[in-house]
Amino acid sequence: MFESVMVVGRGRVGSAVAARLRERNVVLRNDDAELVLLCVPDTAIAGVASTIARGPWVAHMSGATPLAALKPHSLRFGVHPLQTFTRARGAE
Repeated sequence: MFESVMVVGRGRVGSAVAARLRERNVVLRNDDAELVLLCVPDTAIAGVASTIARGPWVAHMSGATPLAALKPHSLRFGVHPLQTFTRARGAE
């Protein structure tokens, strides 16, 4: 399990994921995290991934984007939550 996570993007998904991580006492950081979780629009994933220094695990939350978008990172994975995220209901 990751002890520190940087959530990039605080829209519907990023806000909900960050809230759940905080509830589980995962340290949220703005840098130097074990995992960088990209909660950005699908079209922005590759560009954002390319700006992250190599080292930590990097993941995206898109079911439609291949892992190749996370190059040059070798420690990478994708997560696709099977639920809808809305701002009206909060970070459930």
